[in-house]
Amino acid sequence: MEAARARPTAADSRRDCVICHLTWAESFDRRGAVLLMDRPPGPVVAESETCLGCHDGSVGDDRRRVWTEHGHRTRIKPPPTMQVPPVLPLTDGQITCRTCHTAHGGTGPETIATIVFLRVRNESSQLCVLCHQGMAKGPTMGTHPLGGMPWPVPEEVILAGGKVGPRESQLICQTCHVAHGSAQDDLLVMGTESSQLCLTCHAKMRPGMFRPDIPREHPQNPPLETPAQFEAIAEMGTKTGPGDTLICLSCHKVHDGLAGRYMLAGSLHDSDLCIRCHPEREAMVGTPHDLRKSAPESVNRLGQTPEQSGPCGACHSFHTFARRPDPMAGDPTGLCTSCHQPGAPAAKNTGLPISHPVDVTAENIVGQTDLQLYPPFGEAQPLRLACLTCHDPHMVRQGEFLREEKPALCGECHADQATNMVDAHNFTDKPDLKNARGQSAKEAGHCGFCHAVHQALGPMMWVATQKAPDSPNELCTECHRAEGMGAAKPVSLFTHPTGPKAVDPTLTTSLPLYNASVEILDKGFVACGSCHDPHVGLAKSPDMLRNGLQPAALCVECHTEQAQVHGGPHDISTTPAAWPDDLQEPGRLCLGCHKAHSNDAARQLWTVAPAAGAPTHSDAICIACHVSAKWSIDGPPQKDQAMHPRLIERPLDAGDLPIAPAEAPGGVAAVECRTCHNAHLDSAANHLLRRTHYAETQGVCFVCHDNARPIGRSLHAYWVAESLRSADRPCGPCHAVHAVDGSLRENLWAAGLNPAGADRTQQECLACHGQGGSAKAVNVVQHPDVIMQELLKRHLAIPAPVHALIPEDRITCTTCHLPHGRQDIRGPVPPASATQAAVAQLRALKPMLRSRVSDQLCAMCHGFDGARRYLYWHRPEQRPVELTSPTTAE
Repeated sequence: MEAARARPTAADSRRDCVICHLTWAESFDRRGAVLLMDRPPGPVVAESETCLGCHDGSVGDDRRRVWTEHGHRTRIKPPPTMQVPPVLPLTDGQITCRTCHTAHGGTGPETIATIVFLRVRNESSQLCVLCHQGMAKGPTMGTHPLGGMPWPVPEEVILAGGKVGPRESQLICQTCHVAHGSAQDDLLVMGTESSQLCLTCHAKMRPGMFRPDIPREHPQNPPLETPAQFEAIAEMGTKTGPGDTLICLSCHKVHDGLAGRYMLAGSLHDSDLCIRCHPEREAMVGTPHDLRKSAPESVNRLGQTPEQSGPCGACHSFHTFARRPDPMAGDPTGLCTSCHQPGAPAAKNTGLPISHPVDVTAENIVGQTDLQLYPPFGEAQPLRLACLTCHDPHMVRQGEFLREEKPALCGECHADQATNMVDAHNFTDKPDLKNARGQSAKEAGHCGFCHAVHQALGPMMWVATQKAPDSPNELCTECHRAEGMGAAKPVSLFTHPTGPKAVDPTLTTSLPLYNASVEILDKGFVACGSCHDPHVGLAKSPDMLRNGLQPAALCVECHTEQAQVHGGPHDISTTPAAWPDDLQEPGRLCLGCHKAHSNDAARQLWTVAPAAGAPTHSDAICIACHVSAKWSIDGPPQKDQAMHPRLIERPLDAGDLPIAPAEAPGGVAAVECRTCHNAHLDSAANHLLRRTHYAETQGVCFVCHDNARPIGRSLHAYWVAESLRSADRPCGPCHAVHAVDGSLRENLWAAGLNPAGADRTQQECLACHGQGGSAKAVNVVQHPDVIMQELLKRHLAIPAPVHALIPEDRITCTTCHLPHGRQDIRGPVPPASATQAAVAQLRALKPMLRSRVSDQLCAMCHGFDGARRYLYWHRPEQRPVELTSPTTAE
């Protein structure tokens, strides 16, 4: 001031100061002065408008955000809990710009770039803490710490306006807050509505479970759902994000939390903070899952004992797993097996091995279920069965922390079994029955009496008996034996074939098939469980047949071809009088002849006793009902008796026809009833002959007698003449496999013999083609009695087995004719209603003549000039030139 007085040209300081200090103006005190305004009642310089009069964008160092954006509040009185020091003057007890700023320069060196005219330096938050003392006392007082950080402040915070202290990574108030120009609540540099500011620095605290694509311990930003959760937020005085979602500041109070490093809004003692929002979990307290009781010395990943962490914190943490998950079979999440394994706190209750299949996915579950499936730890897929599917560690209403009562819990996935099994195998009303664990069905649940999810004794989760089943059938027979629990219904002496010897690799069925390890396979073998379902109630199926099907419907699940019997002569419903009364029950289609179980040593699995003296067991069953159809071995054939030879002594291609092994030495095969007949066909027409790939009605004969197949394209075909249409004899009116009136065993001949024939062949042919026969009569040419055999073999090229049947001393019918037609005649078989034109066309092809006979006729033996010489010597009138003797010519 002394220097200023010494300068003669110095300006009046009061005139310079009055720009801001309006009350200092001399005019207000001058007598007679004309005042343009009244004296301000107080110091205008303390008003914020005075500062903003210049700092409105018109000066170079202006901070536009001071007045256009959100800044520290002014014209407010500090709360009673806040003590503002005298160095920060108030105006009328209110905070104004001058409380923190002074136009006369701040303390310490400042430059044009940094000068803010603060009354107190603030590079380390010295100014802020003068008023906000309780906000920076550190974790011991429940506030966020200031000072050095173990990692640099993220660049995102700096770019948003945050600052650090003079030392590297020194956290100060201005790291998170700005006094002027914030667009966020609480003057923050970033918003907290989605925890952005917190998680930008605390990225290492962001747990893996906070990401949406993998499982999580405590989710990030979930919406509040229950009244208890809304009430908890209100009681703690914390915040939620948009849509009432949970954010970091819902559980943490950065400046006034509870003492401790976590700045929590609630206490961990007795897990109060957790139970505030999750009161339904409080039932867990005091149970074995309260590790304060069951494992008080154990520590979580944070080194806390259950007493320190609270019962919830022993297993859970907001930001990371309290215990490192250890995925194992049956628990892909690894949450349960982190304790339930050897060496862990719950080693006494591991539940290992898990007997229930563990590769269960949503596709394996039939129907709907409220139970959840879980992915492997750290993954999003695939979802599969886990411990938490059936158990809820917080639920104590059921034993063993199960989500529902045992039968109902099983029924969530196995709905049909739980619904239907209401009587036969439900032993809850039989307290005397105990399973291998000594439990009654009431104690174990009617599912748990036989099956155990954990530590079963054998396949199929077996705990019903001490001895575990060694084969699929023993799943039933272990109880249904003389000494078993099901001794009242013992296993039959004779049953449907089962086991490895009953494997059919071509079988396709919806019924379960098994292997020797009692596993269900698509290509396995039949066992008791293939047909019987122990979970089916008697009301649905008295015999506990699988799917509640009637016996016939169950049989055709495998025996689809035999289903043709429906509506046929072996269907009980079509011929009820032919069956015993006890077999006429509806749905017993197959059981008219067959039994799946039997104790009858004579009948075994048949409803009839096999006929005594039958050549094979298969024939014995047929003959038991069809008494007259037995084989005619000795004596003249009787009507309906089989005449066809049984034993085949030459190589035979029987195709798909079933034949029995040869009985005689040197034989090839044996023909049975079932070789030609199929008892399961739906029509009696054609005598239940097997259907073959041949279109002709007698196709079953052609399978073995291929040389007779051309008959369908010959003049002996059934469609050529009415007399050939014989519905009851497959190969027409000539042969009969089963004897009819006049049958002869040789050639199975059934058309009679004409004694006018010179040999057997002519006698057979002339039976129809002789005088008075049903076919066109022919003249029989009697050739001179000369040896013809070698000539026939040489010219006709007849195969040895055939030419041996032709007489050596004469020409007979079969020398030139083929009763079954020629092999080389081609073309489709005409319909049964063939026209005369079709027959005429067929005759022109001469299908009944051997091919060389048809081409050469008599010339085959007599030469090509034989006819000419015959005409010359025996018919002079047909000579082309009349010859005269030499004498006459002379």
